[in-house]
Amino acid sequence: MHPHRTYDPLCDFIKQKRRNRTPGKEGAVVIPADLSSVYTVRPIEETDIQTVYALARKNPLFYQHCPPFVTKSSLLADMKALPPNKTLRDKYYLGFWKDGELIAVVDLILAFPNDQTAFIGFFMVNRAFQGKGIGSAILHELLSSIRQLGYFFVRLGYAKGNPQSRAFWVKNGFAETGVEYKNPGYTVMVMERSLAPCPASPSSERMLETPRKL
Repeated sequence: MHPHRTYDPLCDFIKQKRRNRTPGKEGAVVIPADLSSVYTVRPIEETDIQTVYALARKNPLFYQHCPPFVTKSSLLADMKALPPNKTLRDKYYLGFWKDGELIAVVDLILAFPNDQTAFIGFFMVNRAFQGKGIGSAILHELLSSIRQLGYFFVRLGYAKGNPQSRAFWVKNGFAETGVEYKNPGYTVMVMERSLAPCPASPSSERMLETPRKL
């Protein structure tokens, strides 16, 4: 996408959203089935944990940089884990399925760290489907849906030193914000991408080159 190209209908939509925005994005609801035109998307349930565990444990590089190694108990905890001042109403822990096989897992938090931003807490693709553009395609539709909900930015964190994670997010338009914080055993590097490139707005004019600091 070219940063100086004009998208008048989109910009008008964004401006209207800004005028009508209410704090906290009250009423924003993710409909899982609308997140993909290819995969069946539904919330991960406790009965799915064995399947999620099988997917996660085959991605050892992720846990090498983001310890400790995954367990079924840690996945159950992740299903309910929340950042400060958020509730389970804002959290969507989702599986992307095709022909009964789990392809990817996404943990999405709405309106965090602010009401203009959604946060991807976890994103992992089945190792058998990596390197084929599937993760990027899933992410593209997810970001489109997030934008349609009225959010202008998406944030996430990756474990410092993980070249695979960083390369994937950079390829998909995310840039480091300069914010980082320590977790036990690793450092989290915060990245962000704008979803609303609008020439009339200097802060969002360049989609990939303008990460913000909070």
